Amino acid sequence: MSEVNKEDMLSIKIFVTAMLFQELLDETEGKSHYILRLKKNIRKLSKDLDVLLDEDIKSDGLSLVLTDAAQALEDSINQYKVELREG
Repeated sequence: MSEVNKEDMLSIKIFVTAMLFQELLDETEGKSHYILRLKKNIRKLSKDLDVLLDEDIKSDGLSLVLTDAAQALEDSINQYKVELREG
C-alpha cells in the first residue's frame, strides 16, 4: 500500500468521524430536551454529512483504510466506556 500524504490523512479522519457521528445520530432515541435540541442544531450538518458519506469509494484499499480507521475509533471509544464502568 502506498503512503498516505498529510492532506489525504486529514480527509480520511474527517470522513471516518463524520461516518461514526452519523451512525450515532441514527441510534439516538428519546425525546429529552437535550436530544431534541441537539437534533435541531445539527440538522443541516447531518444533511451535509449525508452528501459527504454518499461518495462512491472505488478503491478497495481506501475502503479498507476507512473501515479499519472507523473500527479503531469505535474500539477506542468503547474501551473508554469500559474503563469508566470499572473505575
